Amino acid sequence: MIHCFKKGAGKFDYLSHKFEFPGGKVEAGEDLGEALRRELKEEIGADVEVGQYLTGVDYEYPDFAIRLHFFHCKCSDPIE
Repeated sequence: MIHCFKKGAGKFDYLSHKFEFPGGKVEAGEDLGEALRRELKEEIGADVEVGQYLTGVDYEYPDFAIRLHFFHCKCSDPIE
């Protein structure tokens, strides 16, 4: 199962009210898995076990570029 969520209004109109994968920036001292675990808890209240790294994808928007990292995760509780 893959989860994505609809965003609210944002800084860039072309991204407002579109769907996104949960996650966010890696803080100092975190690895990618720790950051994902923290962000999922903060954003959607999910406790997850972060498993195998799957792949990374670079994407360029008109105003910035990002690198997305994908992991296999297991949720402790189902997300509704």
